[in-house]
Amino acid sequence: MIRKTLVDKECDACILISGDADFITAMQIIKDSGFEAITCCVKMGHASELKEGKFRYLILKKDDLEKCLK
Repeated sequence: MIRKTLVDKECDACILISGDADFITAMQIIKDSGFEAITCCVKMGHASELKEGKFRYLILKKDDLEKCLK
């Protein structure tokens, strides 16, 4: 994510499909560089640190996931 956004300049925004708090540092670097950093995950799989207001986040519903698998 960092390389594609900050080095290669291929992204205007990054969307992390994970609820893992291990990605907070990467998300913060991207956001501090002036890019949009969004995280999305299923309702019960989201680390509370990602929902503290630092990043926009989306909750994926079962229907959303099923559409992706088609």
